[in-house]
Amino acid sequence: MKLVAAVLLLALVGCGGGGESYEDTEALADAIGCKNHKISSADTMSLGARETGTCDSDSGRDLSLAVFKSNDARDTFVEGVGALGGTFVVGEKWAVGAQTDDDAQAVADEISGAVLR
Repeated sequence: MKLVAAVLLLALVGCGGGGESYEDTEALADAIGCKNHKISSADTMSLGARETGTCDSDSGRDLSLAVFKSNDARDTFVEGVGALGGTFVVGEKWAVGAQTDDDAQAVADEISGAVLR
């Protein structure tokens, strides 16, 4: 199952997914248009992320945000965290975790990311 997810991840994002790269989670939150951005206090470096955070989607549900130094770090993060379930939207050195497929699709539509279920 993990191998299938990894192959699917690589196939969907290919050279990076959405073309825009973001310096930090605040810039990513602003691009999405979500509210109440907060930087996570968790040890993100052990997860390969440069920074993680959260914000509220238009539907009022939490989105998890992460920016990375490389797409390889992003792919490793999504593969590991994705094993716990959830839907992700990925792009150039970033990933957004959503609670629902509708929220994930709204993010993908807003900032041109690839949805991974």
